[in-house]
Amino acid sequence: MLHQCRKIADWINFKILQSGLTSHTEGGLAAVARQWQKHSAAFCSPRRSFVSISFGGPGAWMDWAYVAHQRMVMSQLLERHPPKAMDGAANREMDEILLRCSPWRTYEATAEAILRLGAEVRLIQEKGEPFEEAMEPNDSMRKKFVGGMDTDGHLPTLEEETKINHREIALACIERAISLLQRQVNSNSTLKWKRSAARLEYLAGSTLLGLGRHEEAISHLHTAATLCKGWTGLEVTIRRMLIKCYEQHIPSLQGAGDDEKLASELLDTYFNAQMTNSELRKALVRYSELTGGGSVEWYRDCKDEADSTLPFSFFLSFPSITHAFAGDKVKASLMLKSNLDYAVQVDSVTLNSLAGSVSIPSTDLQCAKNADQGSDGGIIMQAKAEILLSTEIQLPKDINAIAIDETGNGGEKEGSAGKGSFSKSARPRTGGITSGAGARLVEEDVNADKKGGKGSGQWSLRCLGGRPLRCDGLKINFYPVQSATGDGKNTVVELTIEKKYARTDANIKRTPFEEDNYLASAWRRPKLAPMAWGPRCLRVLSPMADMVVTNLTEQKTNGKAMEGVVNRVLLKFKASDFEQCMDVKVKFACSSFLVSPEGKVRRIAGAQEAEPGESCLSKQNPKVRTPTLVKKQEGLPPQAADVGYTLPEGWGSKESSEFVSITPQLKSGESAFTYFDLYRPLPYVSRTQFVLSEGSDAEEFSFDQDMCQTDVDVTISYRQERPLQKGKQPLRRRGRRKPDEVEAAEEEETEVEDDIVTLEYSARVQWVAPFSAVFKPGLKDSHPCGNRHPSNNIPDPNATSPKNATNPRHHEHESSDIVALHGERVGAKCLLEAVAADDSLVPNIEEIRFENDEGEHPCEFKLLTGKDKSGLLYKGGEGDACRELLPGSKFAFSWTALAEVNETYQQTTTNTSLGVISVGWNPSPLTPPEEYFSSDPSDPISEHGPLPLKTPPTCRYVGPPCYIEKAPFSVQMNRLQSSPKVATPFAISYRIQNLTQHQQALQVSFGESTIADREAQGYMLSGLVNGTVALGAFEIHNLSYTVIATRPGAIQMPQVCVSSDRFGTWVIKETAKDRKELFIVP
Repeated sequence: MLHQCRKIADWINFKILQSGLTSHTEGGLAAVARQWQKHSAAFCSPRRSFVSISFGGPGAWMDWAYVAHQRMVMSQLLERHPPKAMDGAANREMDEILLRCSPWRTYEATAEAILRLGAEVRLIQEKGEPFEEAMEPNDSMRKKFVGGMDTDGHLPTLEEETKINHREIALACIERAISLLQRQVNSNSTLKWKRSAARLEYLAGSTLLGLGRHEEAISHLHTAATLCKGWTGLEVTIRRMLIKCYEQHIPSLQGAGDDEKLASELLDTYFNAQMTNSELRKALVRYSELTGGGSVEWYRDCKDEADSTLPFSFFLSFPSITHAFAGDKVKASLMLKSNLDYAVQVDSVTLNSLAGSVSIPSTDLQCAKNADQGSDGGIIMQAKAEILLSTEIQLPKDINAIAIDETGNGGEKEGSAGKGSFSKSARPRTGGITSGAGARLVEEDVNADKKGGKGSGQWSLRCLGGRPLRCDGLKINFYPVQSATGDGKNTVVELTIEKKYARTDANIKRTPFEEDNYLASAWRRPKLAPMAWGPRCLRVLSPMADMVVTNLTEQKTNGKAMEGVVNRVLLKFKASDFEQCMDVKVKFACSSFLVSPEGKVRRIAGAQEAEPGESCLSKQNPKVRTPTLVKKQEGLPPQAADVGYTLPEGWGSKESSEFVSITPQLKSGESAFTYFDLYRPLPYVSRTQFVLSEGSDAEEFSFDQDMCQTDVDVTISYRQERPLQKGKQPLRRRGRRKPDEVEAAEEEETEVEDDIVTLEYSARVQWVAPFSAVFKPGLKDSHPCGNRHPSNNIPDPNATSPKNATNPRHHEHESSDIVALHGERVGAKCLLEAVAADDSLVPNIEEIRFENDEGEHPCEFKLLTGKDKSGLLYKGGEGDACRELLPGSKFAFSWTALAEVNETYQQTTTNTSLGVISVGWNPSPLTPPEEYFSSDPSDPISEHGPLPLKTPPTCRYVGPPCYIEKAPFSVQMNRLQSSPKVATPFAISYRIQNLTQHQQALQVSFGESTIADREAQGYMLSGLVNGTVALGAFEIHNLSYTVIATRPGAIQMPQVCVSSDRFGTWVIKETAKDRKELFIVP
């Protein structure tokens, strides 16, 4: 009866499923899912049979045969009519239905049912009872049911099932399921498929293993082992199956790459199958025999050296160091962690790096922390143990022996690591400590752009260079430790772990540097590794000078130097604590440039030194006054240099192309001293206001406005010796060493490496003048005599510009010009101040003289207030405190001269300067520090900074601008009464002469005072107070008035103002300050 119901249910279920799938609707698909779920629960559940067979128990094989048939029908229907989501609808219920109705899933279930059917049939066969004896006797008392099937009817079916190879049928279903799953994965990238694929591959491999097809099973089992990472139970089962396959079949090798891949797969299987120690050792022996005997090679690659899936995780760091030099020995720490489930003996460890293989000495290996001492110089690592090794790595002497890193974030060459594009705005510095605090790491021409120009970064930084060194893998020789019974043979496993780097995406914007120059990469470490272990990479540099150069003069003068004298710059060379300097040599070379007030820079160079298209100033031009290196030569007279001027007495030119020895040896921490001397002459004459007279050379004086700077390139060359102090290793066994062993150890610890190194140092000097001179006019005369200087014009309230304004040039300096009239006295004041006294550049004034300009000038000045006929204004003496211009001090002086206009210029007006002021001076030198004298220098000096010369230099300053004219009038005040008395009349008169051939009209004014104002002041006045005076050609007129004082004491006379109508200028111009004050006696 049960079998009949199943047959009917089978037919009905098929019709419902077929109609639902062919409808291609969501409702039809949902009906199919519900029908299949109900049908499976009612008829496809195990143990539904009521037929009992004595030797087979319940008919489980019949149930699995029915289940397998139903699942096969369902799989074929779903493959013929694959369900799809309708109208793009996606909800969780429909996704679940689609997942249950996937054809690959039903084929998987079908294969499992077929395999179970085969297992049940094989179970009956293993009983060994014949079918005939197992038949139940017919019951003659019971009438047979027509149309039914008695128990005897199952035996033929069972006999037929025993002839079927169920594993082959199941394998076909599994392969079909794998194909359908792969097709679905290709069409749906979001599908999570690895677990399902791992199970299908596992079923295929186990089925093939049951069929004895070991070669085919290995491929599926390897795939399953790769996909089931983290599924520990299944992975262990798969690897145990793989071991069974390897015992029967070793895949054939087709190349070196296949050899490494096969070894990795085999050994991964052996060490992850949770075998016992004895089983593992036997398996290794069998594999060794199959591969020809000897050691077993195991290759693994990884993206992260701390990956726990590796047999050994490792981490190499460089404590307390980020840079090293080629040829040095550097300390390194290696953390090695075993991820194996077995205790192993490690015989050797070799590090793989860009510099090649580095073997760790056995003495360092035996001193590892948390490791047990093994046999034959090895160590024993327990299962899951972690050890720490300290060792020293000998770097290659040639930095080119270190390969260029072309992995990670771009490498040093464009086009590597994914051929990504370099960022145009990226700066050539990184955040990594190994990048030298931001210094660039590649040469300027290494990363040039396609047009031949500079690359993507700013190249103003000094190039550090060098190449990175890190651990890119390691090689370990080990074998499992024997058990307590000591059975078995040791098979050494040569494990090679190589770190692979991901390639950079093509669209990434990055800087042209190695990945390890970034902070995140250079200091990446396992979670429990402290930062004190240092970075994981080291930058290896070419031998580099570690000497420290200090400019002792710059510390005093702030990098400034005085023009006109020789300036000595004292340098201090100090060897670092990690080097000894032998045969120290130095050479100097200087270059200069001018910077205009507007910021324009012009380089001073020779004709052959200028670059094509560069506009340079000629160093032979004497107006440029090119600074030059000099050396002291006693008794040498002044001689012409190749820079266009004459050097001072006792000094000659210095060659800058040869090295000069400083000291034969400089021990660690010791200092040596050297110096160089610079000279730049003063300008022949300095113009403080830069007012040029007619015919003057404007370019010549433009150089005086520009700031001059000199760069002295100091090149130090020496033989560098770096002690290689070997770290003392803590031995496990201590004992007294023999004397010869002690001496050998001491010799070993004092090994040195020497290299010829060069250090470039630049000292910049800014040239300054010794003084700054400020000129001011003297006392202004109240008798301008009608001169036509714009400052003497009578203002016209109706005019927009001063009356009779002639030359526009005069307006530029009308407030500061000194008016010099022919035959009149003219005076001026000068204020001298040291320019850089705050920078310890203190000048001492020797003498000050007044001179006339050389050549023909419109006016000659005769000094009236000099100390002698030579024009001496000041002579400094010993002990004179005024001559030294210390910070904050100023030196002021004045002079008066008589102006004599040349006949050529008496009929015109012009501008000139009020002579020339010559200041003779010498600087105050600086004293070297105490450490200089204690160093016992070979060429001792007693002073540095600005040095005094035998012949004091002279600063020549052009006097203040002066307006020159022969005035149209002459004015002279007549002599006053010596002691005027009250009520006694006395006269005040002015002698005015017309010096022209024209008739002149003069306007006389006594200001705006009235009679009442004058009486209040204490006097009465008579004469021409306001009116006009006419003068003929060369006529003399006495302008006089009578005064009667009404009270004794001091009284002020009125302001007398006389102007010329023809010229519109003042002849007499008394201001409130110029009013005459008389003292009246009773």
